[in-house]
Amino acid sequence: KFMAISGSHEPGAYLKTSPWIHFKNRVYWIVSLAALGSLSGMIIHSFEATLMQILILALYMPMITDAGGNTGSQTATVVVRALILREITSADLFRVLSKEIKIAALLAVVLSILSWGKIFFLSRGSEIPTGFSLAKISLAIAVALGLQVVSATVIGALLPLSAAKMKWDPAVVASPALTTIVDITGLLIYFTTVRLFLGI
Repeated sequence: KFMAISGSHEPGAYLKTSPWIHFKNRVYWIVSLAALGSLSGMIIHSFEATLMQILILALYMPMITDAGGNTGSQTATVVVRALILREITSADLFRVLSKEIKIAALLAVVLSILSWGKIFFLSRGSEIPTGFSLAKISLAIAVALGLQVVSATVIGALLPLSAAKMKWDPAVVASPALTTIVDITGLLIYFTTVRLFLGI
């Protein structure tokens, strides 16, 4: 369910189930999310001039999306488990968000510091356009990563809690939608933050 695969999944059913049935169990979410994922390409295209101006930004896009995906998935997993075990309900939304934002803030500080160091020391040989410095670019990316961690954590908590509120299965809703949504928001956060910090 956490991978949004529909149908029955009794023990021993895998080999007995035809490829067509497996296909039908998976295709809806895969196609829907592929269509939604095309927004990521549109966002990158809209910031093409920024990427052309400072090519180093393209190198760290995967780091931003990976950080968001990992933290969002961790949060969603914890929240779905708590919902299933009835430790929380959708009525605990603000208590859960408060707790997760505090956790995310701590993670954001640690990951931002590490990413700043990684960029500043590993990219020393990179070509930096006139008027910019590697230290400032590193800081902009690090701040964007921190914001992405907090944003992804909030999304990771909101999706399953919202699904539970609407009487949907939180495990089915949270995981497949999470990665795509976090990628889209992460790219927006990344480029917007970098442009504000660097004045481009």
